Amino acid sequence: EFIFGFGSIMNSSTHAPWFESSSDVKALPGRSVRIKQEFGYERQWNFRSTTGFTALGVCRTRQSDLSPKKKTMNGVIFQVPLPLMLGFDRREVGYDKVRIPLEYIEFCDDEYKPCTLNKGNLQSPAFQLTAIDKIWIY
Repeated sequence: EFIFGFGSIMNSSTHAPWFESSSDVKALPGRSVRIKQEFGYERQWNFRSTTGFTALGVCRTRQSDLSPKKKTMNGVIFQVPLPLMLGFDRREVGYDKVRIPLEYIEFCDDEYKPCTLNKGNLQSPAFQLTAIDKIWIY
């Protein structure tokens, strides 16, 4: 499984203790990506923690807010071993977990040029995604 991350979820020091307890995983491979506007979600300061802070989350984009300037979401997609996904779900409690279909993902190389689909798969030097892979955003 994969997570599209932005903000603190990309900081591996916030993944403790479940991440540290996994002896065989030291780092999660990731790549810079963009999520296309057509996905229908955007970032917004909409998450209010029970401890009182406000955090960046995602919400559905209203049709009236769709811009011809193509608003996208930049972030990092990283591969998460299935046993560690439950830890991320606990860490992100209160956020909606939404699956991102592959067609809304654009990998970016080091010069921020999108990689292309190859026979329905998206390829990147770090990993390859197929339509059956689950890509999540919180």
